[in-house]
Amino acid sequence: MPAVRHARRRRRLLAALACTAASTNGLTIPVIDRAERAARATLAKWSLEDAKLRRQVQRELRAEALREEALREEGVVGQSVDPEVSGVIQQLSSWAGRVLDEEEYRAARIVESQGAVVRPADAPLDVRGPLGDLEASLSKPIELEEAWANTLDALTQLFASIKQEVDRMISSENTRTERSQALGARLRPLDAPPSLLGDLEGFVDAVYREERARVDSSTIRPQDLPAKRRGPLARAERWLTSFLAEVDRYEKKRANIIKKVAKRPMEAAPESAAGKTERFVNGLARGPMMFRIMVKRVVELLDATVLPNEYDDDPEAEAAFDAALKRGPRR
Repeated sequence: MPAVRHARRRRRLLAALACTAASTNGLTIPVIDRAERAARATLAKWSLEDAKLRRQVQRELRAEALREEALREEGVVGQSVDPEVSGVIQQLSSWAGRVLDEEEYRAARIVESQGAVVRPADAPLDVRGPLGDLEASLSKPIELEEAWANTLDALTQLFASIKQEVDRMISSENTRTERSQALGARLRPLDAPPSLLGDLEGFVDAVYREERARVDSSTIRPQDLPAKRRGPLARAERWLTSFLAEVDRYEKKRANIIKKVAKRPMEAAPESAAGKTERFVNGLARGPMMFRIMVKRVVELLDATVLPNEYDDDPEAEAAFDAALKRGPRR
């Protein structure tokens, strides 16, 4: 009887554990789902607010660009921008704008559906951007025959381009050999018909001449060389410097516009949680900056030269020393 009683207790315990697990799963999954939907909807609302602010900033930027263009047409000297740099920045801005527009559409759909999952590929074709196109291409089922055919076409084109370049090199080297034998002197690949070896030698030669001129003229940066001595490094540095300067100018302009159209939490609501948090983080970030400024000032004072005193001309003169130490009006 005790064995039967223990078996019944075990069965009851297992049944209670099973019921508890089932009830726990039944309660936990809906709670997690509701929490995920609420968090997703909140993030989507924040994204829509950010999109609204971004559109205000874009309107201000366009208005300022029109004013700059008008001043430039009137003859006022403005900051010149490299057309190539301007084109690259416009392409990047266009791509980023398309991504933000499709994310704004997706955020609006998430808010309307109260936190449902909305994928970038679900957007209509007239709204879909780079992310939607990428997801659609990746989620498309792969057909082995089509993939194999595309791979063969790519390999065929690659081998054809390699063969063409090798034929050019062989032809150029044969021509260079014939000319060297006819002239009785060795010619460089750079002096032969165009080929990969000639282009590579031309690049190395230009860099060598540029660096040699920079060393001889004691110039630190390649872009500071005279125009006739600049090479590939100088052109690359000038392009990168111009690009970074334009990005810095654009970001500073955008930051100033953001300050005008949207106040910071520590200014708009200093007693709110966001205002207090921003004030605390701002003070925490300014601490190392103030310490660095203080250390820099102390080092400057230590390195500073001593100001001349009245007795510097004659350190042995006790009268001058006493006069310098004497307090009160001088006679």
